Amino acid sequence: MSRSHVTAISDPGAGAVVVGGGSSFVTAYPSSFARRWNDFSTFARVCSANRPGGSRVRRGLGVASGRGVLQNGRDQTLHLTAGPKRPRLLRLIVRLRRACRVVTLRPYRPDDGPALLALFRDTIRRVNSRDYSPVQIAAWASDDIDTAGWCGRFAGRFVPVAEDDDRTVGFAELEPNGHIDRVYVSADHQGRGIGRALLAALVAEARRAGIARLFTEASITARPFFETNGFAVLAPQVVTCRGVEFVNYRMERRLADPSAAPGAALADRSI
Repeated sequence: MSRSHVTAISDPGAGAVVVGGGSSFVTAYPSSFARRWNDFSTFARVCSANRPGGSRVRRGLGVASGRGVLQNGRDQTLHLTAGPKRPRLLRLIVRLRRACRVVTLRPYRPDDGPALLALFRDTIRRVNSRDYSPVQIAAWASDDIDTAGWCGRFAGRFVPVAEDDDRTVGFAELEPNGHIDRVYVSADHQGRGIGRALLAALVAEARRAGIARLFTEASITARPFFETNGFAVLAPQVVTCRGVEFVNYRMERRLADPSAAPGAALADRSI
């Protein structure tokens, strides 16, 4: 690959997300919610198989073996007796609880900055590190990043922030010209549909604002995520961040023209 085009930047890629405008945002469920909901029938069968007298699943206030959000976002308590095969059941409880939790998107607030910077650094060090060298990661997630300058980039942008049980787990940014800058999801919340929910919020805002083209510079790690969500690679490029070279990809996605013929928007179904 030619290195004739080398750009100095402060962030070598739009995020660490893997496959798997207004004053408020709606609640978004992880994409695996429906599948995990269907797993409840399997869960009930496991309960029955692991207990000679069958299983009892009812609402309650206490917790016997675990808790899963199973209906209308309300806790259902699972009352089960102990037994020799319980580890398999408990693993399924944990999977259901993690997969079915509700993630909420809300607008960025100025006091979010330090928490988002911490998430940014941690995600790069734990997720992007599989695609970039230790030297590159040290430059990208440097401890010397100026907090005020980094947070100042949020000004004038559409920035949804994802929360899980009041914990910040992701964020994304859309500039007025259609540029998607930073998209990051916590290393502990990868593959749960949070990145897709954030990107869907950006797409909805772009359509509202009449933006016809979205574009980004995706890291090696994030490229499959963007491709899965309708973005095409325009070209690879080499950029520099704090004196260290990185490979990333210029990518774009064309949005359907809402003024086009009826049904034209149906072609844009990647999210």
